[in-house]
Amino acid sequence: MGILALAADERVADVEFSVDALSVALMDGRTITVPLVWYPKLLNATEAERNRWQISGGGYGIHWPDIDEDLSTEGLLRGAPAPGNPSAKKASWHSTTQSVYHNNSKCTTGNNIEPQYCQQGTGGKPLCQECNRLNQIGQQNSI
Repeated sequence: MGILALAADERVADVEFSVDALSVALMDGRTITVPLVWYPKLLNATEAERNRWQISGGGYGIHWPDIDEDLSTEGLLRGAPAPGNPSAKKASWHSTTQSVYHNNSKCTTGNNIEPQYCQQGTGGKPLCQECNRLNQIGQQNSI
């Protein structure tokens, strides 16, 4: 006798924002939460612009007409930052598990933060030594 598995339904049910995260509820009951620093257009959008979203792509996408931003549930499930900007970090960010903040998209330590621990801003922490070094030698590419 086989086991019947429920089919995943990755269509968008709802979209919500916190101060530093985007949460997308799926039809099958799962919720995907990602840091806003991954999506600069959404990060820099006003609350009204963020809240004016539409379901697109047959239910598998989200479109923000005011800022011309589109995300897919497939990309969100893969943990994919905004295309064309691999680190998708335009402002300072930190990890809830580290004692420093980051502001340079070439920082290896900063780019290896697990998505669930990534937060926007400095968190009141000192700048990472690697970011500081990269900034001093002029290798900063995203602030």
